[in-house]
Amino acid sequence: MLLKGLAIVVFIVFILYIISVYALFHIGVKRQRTVKNTDLWLKTWGKSAPIIKKNIDDIMAQEPIQVHIESFDGLELNAYVLEAPQKSTKVFIAMHGFRNQNFADISGWSIMMHQQGYNVIMPDQRAHGESEGKYTCYGTKEKYDCRQWIDFAIKRYGDDCEIILGGVSMGCSTILMTLGFDDLPPQIKGCIADCGFTSPHDIFTYLFKNSIHLPLAVFNGFSWYTERKKILNLNASSTIEVLKKTDIPILFVHGTCDKLVPIEMTKINYEVCHSRKELLIIEGAPHASSYIYNPELCKQKALSFFGIV
Repeated sequence: MLLKGLAIVVFIVFILYIISVYALFHIGVKRQRTVKNTDLWLKTWGKSAPIIKKNIDDIMAQEPIQVHIESFDGLELNAYVLEAPQKSTKVFIAMHGFRNQNFADISGWSIMMHQQGYNVIMPDQRAHGESEGKYTCYGTKEKYDCRQWIDFAIKRYGDDCEIILGGVSMGCSTILMTLGFDDLPPQIKGCIADCGFTSPHDIFTYLFKNSIHLPLAVFNGFSWYTERKKILNLNASSTIEVLKKTDIPILFVHGTCDKLVPIEMTKINYEVCHSRKELLIIEGAPHASSYIYNPELCKQKALSFFGIV
């Protein structure tokens, strides 16, 4: 009788474990249904919602051009392009964060760079927005997509174009990982790295300790499952190793009230970075909101750092 009761307990624990691993996979990796109701989606931004809505309206009012490319693994990737007010070979490629889209967390930086005479390419990352894809890969596959958007920019604006990469949150980690390609073209002149994590493994480990509050065994099961299915290897890419070798100038940005990606990760990225660099800390800014909270300071630092006049 005792053994039967123990077996039932073990079975229940096992089922709960499987459910927890699947739930983490579903929430953290599997594509979510695109929210068509913009007002409903904007509510997730809280106090920042009016600014984000204005940014979206401002971008759409300029009638951006929709473009597509094919990813290395056969996905159709979508982006919107805001052509510079006057003919220009300067390009800003803006990569958004997790569960966002091209007009959201990166929109402030995009509008600012467009006002400075840049052509702005705003991709939907794979498994987001209007791009195809079933799974979010936290930069490990998105870096290949970013590399292809760079080629798209060079083809569209010419071999003499000058490109600045910009990214927020997962988009930030994506662009920093992209710098690790051996064939990175000389047209890349700099990066705006806003609140990125150091690696998928690091950010999931942090969230498990501070937010998710599930047994570490669930994390291990999740890691094993995603790697076995060849969906996501949490240890496949790290910004740290890339930044130790890069010569691309980088402006690092992070808010002091970020509860999702710890500011320490940006400080680590900054410390190991081999190239010309600057660290901009925005007081009071939560995750992915530095430009929203202090646009004038962000603009001033970016223009100064990149010598934009």
